[in-house]
Amino acid sequence: MQISYCYLADEIGQRNEISFTDGEKSDGFELKWMRADEAINTLKNDQPNNYVGKFIRQRNLLFLQKAKELI
Repeated sequence: MQISYCYLADEIGQRNEISFTDGEKSDGFELKWMRADEAINTLKNDQPNNYVGKFIRQRNLLFLQKAKELI
């Protein structure tokens, strides 16, 4: 079982430097800021190559679509 939390917030002030863990860095994590429409289109075009990734994609897509409704 996995519990996911999603928050909708406004950006205030300057963005700080990212502080990934060593594991995240070795896994190639990166942060890319996107507007909701761009993020939704990115996920719609994403093709995860594993079973878990397909569920993560769908979950994140639902989060973003709901956030767009609320904005």
